[in-house]
Amino acid sequence: MSKIDMNKTTEILKKYWILVIGFLLVFAALLYFIRVGYDDGWIPPIAIVFLGFISGAAGAIAGIIVYRKEYKIIGEIIAGFSCGIIYATIAYSNFANIWADIITLVIIILITLVLSVITYIYNLRILTALGLSAALFAPFIVKASEFHFFILFIYGFTINAAILFFAIMKKWKELPIIGLIITALLYIGYYFIFNTLIWVEPFSYITLIFILYIAGLFIAAKRDDKKPPSFYLILLTINLLLYAFWTCFIFYLWRLNISIGLLILGFVALLIAGLITIIIKTEKKVILSYFLSGILLVAISGFILGASLTITGMEHVIRGAVWVILTALLFFAGYKTKNNVLAIVGILSWFLVLMYWFSHAWDIAHVKWFGVTYIPFINPPGLLWSAIALLGFLIAVFSKRILNSLQKVKNKQGLMYGIVFITFISHLTAGILLTFQIQYLWKFYTIAYNVNIIYSVCWGVYALVLFLWGYLNKEEVFIYFADVILVIVAIKVIFFDMAGETNIFKAATILLTGIIIIIIGFFNYKRQTALAFEEKNKKEKAESKAEKTGSET
Repeated sequence: MSKIDMNKTTEILKKYWILVIGFLLVFAALLYFIRVGYDDGWIPPIAIVFLGFISGAAGAIAGIIVYRKEYKIIGEIIAGFSCGIIYATIAYSNFANIWADIITLVIIILITLVLSVITYIYNLRILTALGLSAALFAPFIVKASEFHFFILFIYGFTINAAILFFAIMKKWKELPIIGLIITALLYIGYYFIFNTLIWVEPFSYITLIFILYIAGLFIAAKRDDKKPPSFYLILLTINLLLYAFWTCFIFYLWRLNISIGLLILGFVALLIAGLITIIIKTEKKVILSYFLSGILLVAISGFILGASLTITGMEHVIRGAVWVILTALLFFAGYKTKNNVLAIVGILSWFLVLMYWFSHAWDIAHVKWFGVTYIPFINPPGLLWSAIALLGFLIAVFSKRILNSLQKVKNKQGLMYGIVFITFISHLTAGILLTFQIQYLWKFYTIAYNVNIIYSVCWGVYALVLFLWGYLNKEEVFIYFADVILVIVAIKVIFFDMAGETNIFKAATILLTGIIIIIIGFFNYKRQTALAFEEKNKKEKAESKAEKTGSET
C-alpha cells in the first residue's frame, strides 16, 4: 500500500476498531442464536432461514441509511456484517438440508456477484472487507456436517475468488491477507472435525485454494504500481508455506510416500520461479530462492523415492533420472538468465551424477517392458545412460556459446579445453552405452554368433561418429581419439576376429567393419586435402607479402 493509503487505514482503525469488535460480537451472537435455535429445536429451520434473510436485509438497509447520513464508515460496517448474516443464512440452509446443493451454489454466486458489483461501483472498501470476512467467518459458528464438505469448499472458494477480484481490480491489499488467514483457520478447524475416508479429498481442496491464490496474487502483482511488488511476493511465500505444511501433514498422517509430497512441492516452487520470471520480472534473488528451493526439494524427493523401490538397483535409476532433470534445469536456467554461476553449478552437477551412475550402473536388475524380454536402449539403465550422454553434449554446445559471448576472460583457451573434455566424456559414455546394450542383447536372447565380432562393427561406427564430430567442429582431439579406436578395431579384426572357425556371419561383419573404415578414410582424405590447400594458401600469402616488402625496400 502507498503511504497515503496506509495513513488513511490507520486513521480509520483508530476511530472505528471498537465499533468493529462490537458489531463482530453482535454478528457472532446472531449466528450463535441461529445455531442454538436449530440444535435445541426452538425454531423450525425454515423460520431460521426466514429470520436470517430478514435480519440481514434489514441490517443492509440500515447500513445504507446510515451511510447516506454522512456516517459513511459506520454505515459500511453495519452493511458489511449484515451481508455476512445473509451468507451465513445461505450456508445454514444447505447444512440443514433445506436447499439442494445446486440451489445453494447458484444463490452464493448470485449474492457474491451482486455484492461485488455494488461495492465495486461505489468503492465501498470497508463494506467489502467486512462482508467477505464475515462470510468466511460464518462457518465457524454455523457448523457444517461432513456430508456438506463439498458445498463448504465451494462456499469458501467463491468468497476467496471475490476477495482476489477486489485485490486485483481495486488494489485493496488487506483483502488477500484476511482471506488467507481466515481460510487457513477454517481449514484447520474442519480438518479435525471431519473424518474423511480418503486423503484425496482434503488434499484436492487445499490444492485448489492454493492454485486460486497463486493465480490471483500473480495477476495482482502484475497490476501493482510498485516494482518489485514485495507485498504480493511475501503473500506468495506464505501461501506456498501453508500448502507445504498441509501437503507434508496429509502425506504423513495417511502414511503416504512423503517423497511424492516433496516432489509436488519442488515442482510447485520451480513453477513459481518460472512465473515470477515471466510475469513479475522482479529481483533475481527472489527467483533464485524459489528455484533453488524447488531443486533441493526435488533432489531430496528423488533420493527418498528411489529408496522405496523393491527392484534391485532401480533406486539408482530413479535417483539418477531425477538428478539428470535437475542438472538440466540448473544449467539451462543459468544459460537463459545469463547467470554463469548457476550454469557452472549445473556442469558440476552433471559430473557428480555421472560419477554416481558410473559407480552403481552395473548391478541393476533386468526389467521386462511391454512383455518383451529386452529392448536395446529402451530400458531403464539404457535410457539413463542416453540421457547423461545427451545432456553432456548439450552442455558442451551451450557452454561454447556462453564462452564466445564473454568479452573479458583471462584463460579462454583453458576453458575451451574444459568444454572439449566434457564432450569427450559424453562420447565415452555413449561408447559404453553402445557396448553394453549390444552385450545384453546377446545375453538375453542367447544369440549363437560371437558378440566380439559385433563389437568391431559398433566401435567402428563409434570411431566414425567421433571422426565426423571432430571434422565438422574442427576439434582435433576427437579425430585423434577416433584414430586410436580405428587402430584398435583394425588390430582386433586382423588378429582376433579372423581367427578360429569361419562362417558367413563373420565374413559379413568384417566386411561391414571394412566399409566403415573406408568411409572414415574418405573423410580423412578430404580433411587432409583441405589442410594441405590451406597450408599452401598460407605459404603463398607469406611469400607474396615477403616479395612486396622486399620491393618496397
